[in-house]
Amino acid sequence: MEAKSASSYFPFLRSCKEETDLPIEGEAKGEIPRWLKGSLIRIGSGLLEVGPDHFNHIFDGLALMHKFSFQDGKVTYQNKFLRSDTYRQNMKANRIVVNEFSTPAIPDPCKTIFQRFSSLFTDEMTDNDLVNIVMFSEEAYACSETNCIWKIDPVTLDSIKKVKLSDFVPVNAAIAHPHEEKDGTVYNVGSTHSFWPVYKILKFPPKGNKDESPFQKGSVICSIPTSRRFNASYIHSFGMTENYIIFVEQPLYFYIPKIVKVHFFGGGRFSDALHWDESRQALFHVVRKSDGKLLKTQYAAKAFYMFHHINAYEEDGHLIVDLCTYESGEIIQALYVKALEEMFENLQNDSVNNFKTRTARYVLPLDVDDTEKDKNLIKLCNSKATAVVQKDGSIFCTPEILAETWFPELPRINYQNFNGKKYNFFYAIAQRDKLRRCLIKVDTANNSVKHWNENGTVPSEPIFIPNPNSSADEEDSGVVLASLLYTDDKNKVSLLVLNAKTMEEIGRVTFITKSSVPADFHCTFIPS
Repeated sequence: MEAKSASSYFPFLRSCKEETDLPIEGEAKGEIPRWLKGSLIRIGSGLLEVGPDHFNHIFDGLALMHKFSFQDGKVTYQNKFLRSDTYRQNMKANRIVVNEFSTPAIPDPCKTIFQRFSSLFTDEMTDNDLVNIVMFSEEAYACSETNCIWKIDPVTLDSIKKVKLSDFVPVNAAIAHPHEEKDGTVYNVGSTHSFWPVYKILKFPPKGNKDESPFQKGSVICSIPTSRRFNASYIHSFGMTENYIIFVEQPLYFYIPKIVKVHFFGGGRFSDALHWDESRQALFHVVRKSDGKLLKTQYAAKAFYMFHHINAYEEDGHLIVDLCTYESGEIIQALYVKALEEMFENLQNDSVNNFKTRTARYVLPLDVDDTEKDKNLIKLCNSKATAVVQKDGSIFCTPEILAETWFPELPRINYQNFNGKKYNFFYAIAQRDKLRRCLIKVDTANNSVKHWNENGTVPSEPIFIPNPNSSADEEDSGVVLASLLYTDDKNKVSLLVLNAKTMEEIGRVTFITKSSVPADFHCTFIPS
């Protein structure tokens, strides 16, 4: 049995030194539903050091894909590194030679200052797409928050083709959590990094034929200047209802001149350009999907930070927006490698409070009478949220807090049937005390929580898979899938299957790999 270390409790600190590039079988316990057919592909940081160099942040490690394949009640596992240009260049040099979010590269002495400046606005930024696996017209892509995404083969995990989004839409970057409609149309939020940055709502219709690129007909349906010159809010996800797109401009900003300075002169990190301004309000931008118009009503809230939207929907003239929020942007600092190592050494202090989130439900009234000062404009029964007209005419929103004693993150819903619609349930990882990590199911209608946990395990982001034999109206009829890592064996990984109604374990399959299995961020399930 291994001695306990920071990477035992925080598997994001692990590195995979040898791929399990061919599917392996594991030891099964319980029963895997035979109707589960397809592949669960997860992605995250897989390697934190290259030669003598070390990455500084868990957002920097080289992208590693994990695949669990389901067929006739059996499950196999494999993993493979994304063969991005960044990966190939680093491996060839045996050094970190491409800048990452918080890790500066070894400078190229052959590049002139002009070449460094020019590359800031080209595709020479990292293509290390470690955040998510997303679908465009039934094609799988690894993505992060840059200009480049990678098409992958969901069967072999081979890296097929790099796609520059700027070849199709005028953006410098796009986020890794797009939304897909029933007909295959994909919406996303991108941005341009000029000295007055602009947010752009992107739309990608389904492709017309198999030979067409899924990005060929991409367009910008709305452009929104940032609220501060030289500053662009960090955006990780956004909300979408049947008729509206909602994204939050939160007061964690990238200061563009500092990004230019880092890239131009070197000797710094892009993360140094991030700054938290608690004096600024969070702003909700609402765009009508039918015509791409930004609503004139400005919605604001007390400063908060968030990675993930849970869901959003419309109800009786209101937009309900559910988020996992933090009190500040300090969570980014807590995810540095050194910060996690220090946290492990000081488990008895309050540093784990950095991971405390709240399930915040904001309610945005669509029909606003700005003459009703100091009056709650929310007309929904049983809502504890408020929305009040401010002196400048904007609507100040205070959220209702759901499941107050739990701290959820990486939330997922029954996306197939309830994304953008009124829903009751979401699933997430959570932490109630110190290092006891759970999988939870939150009933937003009555604030009740069901949970699953097991000592010595670290669960991943859960994903809900609906039972194809059930009605689409049965929101929680199906299973929840998650991977499990173990604090006492870094080469051990399990696929866990829970009953989505009860959160009770149905079965699991456990695999022993050739090398350490690191934690991952996000995933998608691709039916066969």
